[in-house]
Amino acid sequence: MASIEQRIEHLFPNRKGKDFRPIVVVASLFAERRGQWLKHADVIRLVNEKFANSTVLKAYKRLSCPLDSLNGHSFIDTESIKKVGRGGPIVRGRLSDAASEKLFSLVQPVYQEPTSCLTWQDRTIIPPYR
Repeated sequence: MASIEQRIEHLFPNRKGKDFRPIVVVASLFAERRGQWLKHADVIRLVNEKFANSTVLKAYKRLSCPLDSLNGHSFIDTESIKKVGRGGPIVRGRLSDAASEKLFSLVQPVYQEPTSCLTWQDRTIIPPYR
């Protein structure tokens, strides 16, 4: 089965090289947290200083633009939050429905934890610790 990074790289077939890696990292953050809203500061904090802040913001902006591989939809949906005081609004984003459908169409989510022991013919079998 393909990893999230490999699925994301499929969405950007023409992008390769040094500028492509920050886009994959930021896109994988949104894919891992598909129900949560993330602000610029959250994304920069989660990247853990692997890239410069301006590089992360550029990747954030590129993901919010329409993509041909998603039929004109953006990878992330953005929303502006009005800020008190001076300065521009805070922009936050989350994984769009089109990207979620494209990335996770073949994956069935598992919501329950596996059992820690099995019973077979009135015997309790405990699997080894991994």
